[in-house]
Amino acid sequence: MPQSDARPSRSEIVTTDPDRARSVIDQLFNVRLRVRSPQDRNWHLRIEHLDAGTFTADDVTLPGKIGYVVEGRDEVVVSTVVSGEVETERGGVVDRYRAQDVYLGSLPDHEHTAETHDLRALTVSLPLHLLADVAGIAAERPLRTWRFEDLRAGEAASRHWRNAYRFVVDLANDPTTATPLVLGSAARLLAATTLTVFPNTAVPGTDRRDTTAGHDSHPATLRRAVAFITEHADRDIGLTEVTAATYVTPRALQLSFRRHLDTTPGAYIRRVRLERAHEELCRSDPERDTVTAIAARWGFHSAGRFAAAYREVYGRLPSETLRDDAPG
Repeated sequence: MPQSDARPSRSEIVTTDPDRARSVIDQLFNVRLRVRSPQDRNWHLRIEHLDAGTFTADDVTLPGKIGYVVEGRDEVVVSTVVSGEVETERGGVVDRYRAQDVYLGSLPDHEHTAETHDLRALTVSLPLHLLADVAGIAAERPLRTWRFEDLRAGEAASRHWRNAYRFVVDLANDPTTATPLVLGSAARLLAATTLTVFPNTAVPGTDRRDTTAGHDSHPATLRRAVAFITEHADRDIGLTEVTAATYVTPRALQLSFRRHLDTTPGAYIRRVRLERAHEELCRSDPERDTVTAIAARWGFHSAGRFAAAYREVYGRLPSETLRDDAPG
């Protein structure tokens, strides 16, 4: 996926003018806003806008009661209610979203009406081609043939989305990490999280039952977990850290490892650390280094258990590797 060389741009819009509010909201979100002249002199609309190139994020404050019509375009907008309330009407079905709720605020070619009540919300706009790329959908397949089967994320899924949002926005706000490469990966993370937490027909296996139960056995989950473990094997990580990094529940992570690798996340972490210990034994000096010290550095506090595990995998004792494979 091509990535822009531009760094993120930020802007803040504050207005007490309903006409200005209509113009701003329409430009950013492609909606038709219905705002009457405010009766309260303190009324003001406020938007903090972040354009990261591959995605945009907005912190929006809409005072009082505001109605609007959403006209979907080639993007998906994920909204998180911070405070206040949103009421939407789609095809005669009315939904209400309150604080901490995460929902799909806009979909391609879908028009709906909404009304907000003293709303503050965090929104992320993701282009449709990015979601298709992450989902692995063939280019010849019409993008609009897939659909989201639930527009509201469950409680656990909402937590996963909010964690991903905070992580990505923090990256974008830090000049040292807001590089095109990092932001491209961050955008893909947001897209993958969207496709994970909202059941849809683009990604096999994200049916309502699995998402509601917190299951995500898709190989993408495993790839994210393996990459995290490989990078952080030298740190104090466990199931909690890996699930936080992959934005799935512990049960979903365990299911993914069991289904695809026939092991557990904890056993996989130990396997990677055993490999790192083996590599260190091969390049260490037996005059200066000891098996016990190397084993301890990789989280094996029992020299006996380390030796047994090592022999099972490598067919020899770690002391033999240190003695016989030392460089020079």
